[in-house]
This record gives sequence, C-alpha cells and structure tokens, in this order.
Amino acid sequence: MKKFRFILLCATIGVMTAGLTGCTKSVFDEKQALEAQKDLLQFKYGEETKLELLRQSGQLSYLTTSQNLQYTFSVRTNLFYDSLQKANQENWNNIYYRKRDIVLRVLDLVTSEPIIGAEVTIPTTVGTVIKVKTDSSGRAFFAQNVNIPNPASAMATKEGYAAGSVFATIAGSNSAGASETIRIWNLKNATNTVKGKVYIENDLTNDAPEVAKKTLINAFTFVNTNGYSQRFDFAATTDDNGEYSIKVPNLSTPLEIAYTALEGSSKMYVNSFVPGADSIPSLKSINATYFLGTATVNPDAGSGYSLTNQIEYPDLTLSGFTIPTTVDRYHVSAVADSNGRAHFIKSITFGNSTLATSATLDTAFLTGTYNYTAANISQNRTSAANYSSNTTIEGGRYTSRYLAGTKVRDTIAATLYDVLANADGYWKTAPILNIVLTMDSTTAIPTGSKYKYISGLIQKTGGKVIKPDNNFTHVTLLKNLIKTTSNINSASYNTSTLNDGFTEISTSSLNNGKTYTLDLSFGTGKLKIAVR
Repeated sequence: MKKFRFILLCATIGVMTAGLTGCTKSVFDEKQALEAQKDLLQFKYGEETKLELLRQSGQLSYLTTSQNLQYTFSVRTNLFYDSLQKANQENWNNIYYRKRDIVLRVLDLVTSEPIIGAEVTIPTTVGTVIKVKTDSSGRAFFAQNVNIPNPASAMATKEGYAAGSVFATIAGSNSAGASETIRIWNLKNATNTVKGKVYIENDLTNDAPEVAKKTLINAFTFVNTNGYSQRFDFAATTDDNGEYSIKVPNLSTPLEIAYTALEGSSKMYVNSFVPGADSIPSLKSINATYFLGTATVNPDAGSGYSLTNQIEYPDLTLSGFTIPTTVDRYHVSAVADSNGRAHFIKSITFGNSTLATSATLDTAFLTGTYNYTAANISQNRTSAANYSSNTTIEGGRYTSRYLAGTKVRDTIAATLYDVLANADGYWKTAPILNIVLTMDSTTAIPTGSKYKYISGLIQKTGGKVIKPDNNFTHVTLLKNLIKTTSNINSASYNTSTLNDGFTEISTSSLNNGKTYTLDLSFGTGKLKIAVR
C-alpha cells in the first residue's frame, strides 16, 4: 500500500499547490491514477475471483491446500444456491435483501480470541468468490454487492487452523446489514493423525499401481457453538507418492471424509469411439471424471480385476460409457473393395517353431487356417462389415466383393498391424500376408464383369523372431485392467447431500493421540466419451 498512499498524497499536494512545480507527470499520471483506484477498490472491497479461474488453478500443483478447500466450498454452496433460487424466487430476486453490508468476525474456537489475517471467502451467485482478510479485531468487511445471496455462506481459512464455515446463515437486509461469527480451530496442539495412500486408475494398460498426486483430501466434523452446529474442515494435499496426513484434535463427533470429484483422463486400448466403425485398436487417453471413495486395491504386478465383471463397477458401463476389456495384438487390413469399403481381420495369432539350423531364430506362422466363407466374411470384419461408408449407424452386414484379375487364384496384399508396434522386439522381419479371393458364385455378376470375395488369409513368407519362444506360441492379449476401484460412483456422488461424507471415523478410533490409517481411491472414473 506504500505506492498507493504516495500517489494519493502526491495528487493532494498537486491540488493544494496549483501553479507550483509540485509533482511531475512522471510521478503522477493517468496510468498511475488508475492503478491507485484499483488498489483502493481492492483495499476496500476485497479480492473478487472468478470461480472458474480458481477451478483451473486447482489443477496446478502449486495451489495451496486452503485455495483448494475454498474452491470445493464454493462449488458446494453454488449447488445450494441453485436449488434455493428455484424454491424461493421472490426473496432471491429482491435486491433489498441481497444488497447489504456484511461484517464477519473470525474467532479461535478454543480461546475465543480474534484471529488476525484470516481469509474469509463468500461465494456469489455469478460464479465468483469474494475474499477479504480480517483486520486487527478479527473482522472482515464485505461492502454491498447484489451478487451476494441471501442467505449467504462463508468460509474462514488460515495456515495452521482447521477451516471454519457457516452455511446459508448470513441473512440481513439493506437497512440492517448482516453480521456473523465464524470460528476456526487451532491445530497447534492437535495430537491425532489421519493418514493413508490415495490411488487412482489413469492407465488401464498395465499392472502398476498409480497414486493421486497433489490432490486435496478433505475431512470435516461439526461442533456445537452458541446453539448451532458449525462445520470445521481439516484438509491436506497428497505428495508425489500419493500419501496424505491430517492432524486432528480430540473430537466430540465423528470425522467425515468429504465427497470429491476429480477431472482427468484414462489411458486404454480402444477399438473405436461410439458411434463409429471399429478399426485397428489404438492407445487413447479418454477424458474421465473420478470420484473419491474408500479403496479396493490390488497393487501386485501381474494381477488386476477384469472389466468383464462390470456389474460390480457400475460407472464403467453407465450410460454407454464402456471400457473395452481385451484387445488382440495382431490385426490385418484388406485394401478397399469395389465399393470403396476397407476391412479389418481381427484376432490373428502366430506360433513359431525353432529352425534346425539355428538355435536363436524361429519362424513365426499363422496358427489357424484363416479361411472365410461368404457367410461369415462380414462377421470376421466387424468394422466396415457392420457400417456403410456414409453413416455411423449400424446396418445390415454385407459381403465384400473385389474386381477379379486374370489369375485362377487371385490374391491381394494384406497389411499386418502389430498394436505393440514391435515394442517387445518380437519380430525381426514381420510376416508377409496375402488375402485369397474366390469367385463369387452366389451373387449375380453383371455381364462382362468378374468379382471375387475374401475367402482366406495366407502367409506368403514367414516372419523371423529375435527371441525364441519356449512355449511355441506368442499370442498377446492387451488387457485394460483395473488395479484400484472406488466404492463411490457418479450416482452416489450426485445424490449426496451437501454436508454428508461417504465414510466416517469414530471418536473412539481417533482421540487421545491415536493414528488412523485410511487408504482412499479415485478408482477408474467415468468416461466422458463412449468407446468400444
């Protein structure tokens, strides 16, 4: 405020001593005057921040635990405001009740001493929050603002204290104003600890356990103060190992773990998006929403939960947001047929046998005959065979037909796709495959034209593999595995009441210097795009 005060002083001197040298333009000009006005407004009315900006900041690791807590509190109150607006339109739109001065006093819960420098946050009805710090008497002054709802909610935070909040209790009117007291809880002498590890499932392609880093964990309880229950929030941010630790004083009521939603992405193998035709599987990152709950964890390498049991994990299939369970490694594509439709032959497998002349090189070969008839061609090419070339709506299956050449046995080149892109070094030289065409005798052929259909897949030359396979097989299935799940899904999150937690810790488990270990998980989340 030194610069601000100097500018105002200089401006005053300039008025009083008109015609004298006074302050030069380099000291006091229009730009500086605007800056002074801005400083004055912020000094008087506090800082107003858009909730969306606060939300975006919440994704950054340098955001403090208090700022994260302020955001979640603002979201919670905005949900309440939305419902209140619908239920009570008359008062809600009455400026007389909404435009009022508000004075909030922040006190220590134990000593009742005023708290200096606590930050008080009031969410507005227009997606912003107004933040003011308490003065030497522990008071925060909020000037009249039509965007502050009536009743309003407020949260007080300060480093080293459990945040205190009042929810929809700040009333008042234009003539009378409004006042309220918020208490916060000094954690200096807190002897109890709640700690644990927080998991999340961002990558479904491996068995490595994943942890939620730099994520807010919020616990709360209620204490009766002056005849009503006030909420106190204890919070911590997980470290790079996904671990959190919260200090808690002795409590008279259970400690609740608050509902928390987290935006992220899920890495998985996907055949295609819905709607759309199947294609060669590829690795995708799909946007998802994750919901904090107690953890079901299986962090051991080589294990995991198959997604086939989707009833147990409802968010995986809710509203068509499915996760493919297994993707085969090898696929073959055929060139476009006479109608311009391309095809994929899925689930190709290879075996190998050791050459007599070499102990280190094997020959890989197709493990099946891979013959197709006109009846099941479309069933083996589930992409273009199910969808026409100009629509994503599933239609009738069809048989692909190719213009025939002059050979008795026509073949066309096939392209082999290795979803792993030979990342494991299995192939030294990939096999060369051909698709066999057979005369179409079941369909009327236009005069002068010859058409054939796909009847089989053959291997022209064998592929050499670098690594010998003692099991004489190399069938690789790429699984989208679950390592951690959460007992909270989107339905339970959306229907929860504002002051409910999803699990609680009893006072007997926590008081008198005890440590309580509670592992949590955001689970696999709910996909925002339907895939298969």
